[in-house]
Amino acid sequence: MRIVCIGDSLTHGYGVTFGSGWVELLSAAYEGRIQFVNAGIDGDTLEGMLYRVHRLITDADMVILMGGTNNVLMGRDATSCLTLLDRIIRVVQEEEIPLMVCLAPPIDGEIAEEDGVLRDYNELVRHYCEDRHIHTIDFYHLIDTHRKKGEALYVGDVHVNERGHQYMANLAQAAIDAYGDLR
Repeated sequence: MRIVCIGDSLTHGYGVTFGSGWVELLSAAYEGRIQFVNAGIDGDTLEGMLYRVHRLITDADMVILMGGTNNVLMGRDATSCLTLLDRIIRVVQEEEIPLMVCLAPPIDGEIAEEDGVLRDYNELVRHYCEDRHIHTIDFYHLIDTHRKKGEALYVGDVHVNERGHQYMANLAQAAIDAYGDLR
């Protein structure tokens, strides 16, 4: 079983030590039963993911996709982000590969005003996926809930710390387990 995780720095694990990102934590949790490919690139946009998705999904048994935060930070609106995400999803679906889409964690700190656009985008993604019976992993609500409890979960304004990545890995593992037998 090979799961390819496509995304930006939130997938790659920017700001945490190697092995402490949510994708690597998933890999450790499954103890080699599932091979996870971390195809997150720091600073990547939905356009970049669209450009490389064909190459990344070769031999994938499942794809976990999270993107759009950098597009929002570049001033893109929620609808244009969803249009790009839709194009990536269509590529994966054309190959008939099971797919889960993650809702990106909140934007925190000094640039938190951008979080409204990200929240709107995540809601569009949620409805889009519900309408198409695509599984979602809601990192936004997860991190926001812990943040509101006063937990320090950020390294800067966008990237979650090791504790945040552990929460994300736990939620992703539960989603994968609930998906059913992938072998």
